[in-house]
Amino acid sequence: QTVSDCRFKFSVVTAVYNVEPYLAEAIESILAQDIGFEESVEMVLVDDGSTDDSLAVCHKWARQDNRIQVYEQENQGVARTRNKGIQLATGKYVMFLDADDWVEADMLESLYRLAEVDHADVACCLLREENQLEETDNCTTTERTIIHGKNKTESGLALLTVWGPVCKLYRKDLIENIRFEEYKVAEDLLFNTNVVCSEKFERASLIQYPFYHYMIYAGSAM
Repeated sequence: QTVSDCRFKFSVVTAVYNVEPYLAEAIESILAQDIGFEESVEMVLVDDGSTDDSLAVCHKWARQDNRIQVYEQENQGVARTRNKGIQLATGKYVMFLDADDWVEADMLESLYRLAEVDHADVACCLLREENQLEETDNCTTTERTIIHGKNKTESGLALLTVWGPVCKLYRKDLIENIRFEEYKVAEDLLFNTNVVCSEKFERASLIQYPFYHYMIYAGSAM
C-alpha cells in the first residue's frame, strides 16, 4: 500500500480491555479533533476479550460513525492487541491512544503539521500525568518549543522522551513490519527501540507540549 492509496491520513489505534468507565472520553477526544474527523481520521478499537461492557461501548460508537471500526478477539494481552491494530490501520500515519486516556483537540493537527514540515518519520509530544487519586499532575508546560531531530541520534532521543508508543504520530510504512513483543516489562520501550534502529527511520521531531493526558486511576496500568 502506497501513501496515495491511504483512505485516511490518520489511524488511531486503541487496545480495549475492561475500560468501560473511561472509554467514551477517549473516543470523544478523537472525534473532537480540529483536523476534521470525518475526512481524515479512522479509529481502530481492538477489544481484547473484555469482561465488562467495554465491547458494547465500542459497538455503540461504531454504529454512530462508520469510521470507527471494532475488532474482537479472545484475551491475548496488550502487545498482540496493538499489533492487530497496526495490521488493521489504513492511514498514512498511526497514533496509539490508551483506552483510559484522552488527547487535546489540536493534537493530531499539530503533530501532522510538524511531521510534514520536518519530513519527520515520527512526530512526538509530551504527556501530562493526571492522578485521580492525588488530584495532582506532573506537567506545567504551556510553551510549545519544538526540537527538530537533525540526525538519527537526536531524533532517537526526541522519540524516546516519552518511551511508550503514545504521544506519537508514526508514519505507517515505518512501523508496518515492527511489532510489540510480549514481555512483562518494557515492551513499549522495545517497540520504540526497534523503530529507532529501523533502516527506514531517519528523523523524529518533538513538540514540548503535553497534548496527551495520561490518566492514573486505582487499578490502571502504569
